[in-house]
Amino acid sequence: MLESQLAEFFPSEVDGFVRLVEELPDYDDLDEGHYARSARQVLESYIQDPLLREMLLCPLMWYGNARQDDMDYAQFVIMFRSIFLEGFARPHEGVRLILRKLVRRFRELGGELMLRSGVEKIELDQGRAVGVELEDGRVFQARWGIVLATGGFSHDPRRRREQLPSTMSESSATFSGATGDGARLSNMVGGCFRSAAGENAFLAPISSYKRTDGSVAVFPHTVSDRAKPGLIAVDQTGQRFVNEAVSYHEFGKALLSHHNKGAAGGTAFAWLIADKAFSWKYGLGALKPMHLNLRFLLSQEYIVRSPSITELAVRLNLPVEALVQTVADYNSYATKGEDPKFSRGCNAYQRFLGDAEVKPNPCVAPMASPPFFAVKIEIGDLGTAAGIATDGSARVLDEEGSPIDGLYACGLDAHSVMEGNYPGPGITLGPAIAFGYLAAKDISSRARQP
Repeated sequence: MLESQLAEFFPSEVDGFVRLVEELPDYDDLDEGHYARSARQVLESYIQDPLLREMLLCPLMWYGNARQDDMDYAQFVIMFRSIFLEGFARPHEGVRLILRKLVRRFRELGGELMLRSGVEKIELDQGRAVGVELEDGRVFQARWGIVLATGGFSHDPRRRREQLPSTMSESSATFSGATGDGARLSNMVGGCFRSAAGENAFLAPISSYKRTDGSVAVFPHTVSDRAKPGLIAVDQTGQRFVNEAVSYHEFGKALLSHHNKGAAGGTAFAWLIADKAFSWKYGLGALKPMHLNLRFLLSQEYIVRSPSITELAVRLNLPVEALVQTVADYNSYATKGEDPKFSRGCNAYQRFLGDAEVKPNPCVAPMASPPFFAVKIEIGDLGTAAGIATDGSARVLDEEGSPIDGLYACGLDAHSVMEGNYPGPGITLGPAIAFGYLAAKDISSRARQP
């Protein structure tokens, strides 16, 4: 379609565009040397019309770019493939491609990767971090610095009790190894642990079920279902309480706040409810489109299915009249694409996550085709925001705000510069990369000192 549109509006640019696209599949966007190339300069060699160059650059720079007026060409290639050629999806082999290259480069530079080697403590000498002792008793000296990057405290029960609301789920969508080791090690040598000004974790509605091997799968309801047209979220009274299409962090805050206002005890929860047409097209939580895994999820009681809203309310132990009225009220406006109660689909973020084929509102459609489906959600996290206090060079600070010589922290171990707010995607990965770089830069400068 893109090529046919070019032929209509920019006929003289078709040949150059085709040559550009033909280069992309074989371009090694992970080659460090390629990042010095300017995307604008490369485009100028293929595309003569400045308007077309801007039209190609604009969406790519909006979605993923660190420079103000230009892009690294390798980043341009990554984003062009994702948006115009492949569509947004998990890339082939996922992050493994990047990890393999990082590990290979690390080893080429003389690094040794030691897995399953827990750290017992950090060795200090006159206030300076000089080494680490492993759980097996081995000691390794650190000539220039130690960086703590263990993934935060999402799976540390004690720290969760101290830092997170009691009404949050005990489950997290993060790596199970994020057990607060960095904070523990920092605390042992006098490092300061600091709470965030906002939330102490980045929130997301989650649902869970048991896999066939008995382990628990945690599904984060981030962008796959809540903003799609034909779904509602209801509380324990069978009533809507939030614009379902808001960001996952804001949804989490809304449910926790709503639960607290009702003076209800225990873990805050709600139900996502949709009809057959919705779940068949979009899925629902862990339920895949076209109901590919429906039988399994029904057997795990992850999905609740009923032929009518009335019977669904009984199954969910919700007030029948309230839920029936909630659905009726929603449907009465949804047929016109309206949501006067919560203004769903009111901004570009929500509409982008909706369904562009649904008019006039990509986030609103009636629930009318039985049977009806429900999934129970609680509020979990995608990472922690409270963490080890650091300075602008990622150096760990003590309780007086002075840096501990030779000790650094980054990623989710460090207190988040976002202060528990979630202005956009990348608020964990972005600072992790930035402060990892700043730590390495500071360590490198120390190593060069006489």
